Amino acid sequence: MQLLYGIRKIRMVKKIILNGNHKKIDKSFGYVVGTYLSDGWIGNESVIGLTVKDKDFALEFKKNLENWSGLKTKYSEHDGWGNAKGKYYRVAIYSVMAARFLRKFINERFNVIYKFNSEIKGIILRGMFDGDGWATIHEGKTRKTNVRMIGFTNIEKRNSMLIHNILNEFGIKNSIRENNHSGFNSKKINYVISITGKTNFEKFNEKIGFTIKRKKDKLNKILNSYKKKLSIEEKIERTKKYNKEYYYLNRKKILQQKKEYDKNRRKF
Repeated sequence: MQLLYGIRKIRMVKKIILNGNHKKIDKSFGYVVGTYLSDGWIGNESVIGLTVKDKDFALEFKKNLENWSGLKTKYSEHDGWGNAKGKYYRVAIYSVMAARFLRKFINERFNVIYKFNSEIKGIILRGMFDGDGWATIHEGKTRKTNVRMIGFTNIEKRNSMLIHNILNEFGIKNSIRENNHSGFNSKKINYVISITGKTNFEKFNEKIGFTIKRKKDKLNKILNSYKKKLSIEEKIERTKKYNKEYYYLNRKKILQQKKEYDKNRRKF
């Protein structure tokens, strides 16, 4: 409702009351906290929101935000956001009580997260990795020179140390370092967490994981790279790609080996 008073318009805002479930520490609250600590935001002490390029991320946040608060969120799709191009998805909930409760929890009770059970901690980290985490794999000349890594980058040291400590608690070995080049000509320090090694990847997948499909697919590709045995054709292609000189000098020998391999395989 808007009332005209003199020459000023005064907007009467209906107060939205939470149902009380927002004080319950559950998986939905954990995901909201984790997302807020990475890509989420609070605006004007009255809005909790997320604006991202992954639709599945936005919908997961929407589901958990509604479950936690008991309120309906506003969801919208945009062609571009500000100066950024591409499709963007925005989720927001308009509630002073919800925004104040979340901000107060992060500002005053952050260390309580360390006392949560392992399941909630894992969900918090999933929200954080969905936002600022990544997974990468790069084929090297040999399987041993493949680059496989899961990482997390954030400008807040407190957030990065939370991940570092909980990963250690989960038995997931990781390293943390400062990076003075955070991009876009910024002089802010980034804190980068790196995870390597098959056992650590498996534990990460079991206890944390990703919600976003493109990140989940990359993690699966990393895990499958340890299981896959290269066929003779793939070995030849890899040799051609990374050791061209050896391939062309020994081409006849390599092709003869393939011919004998195919001949022996047909016998069985």
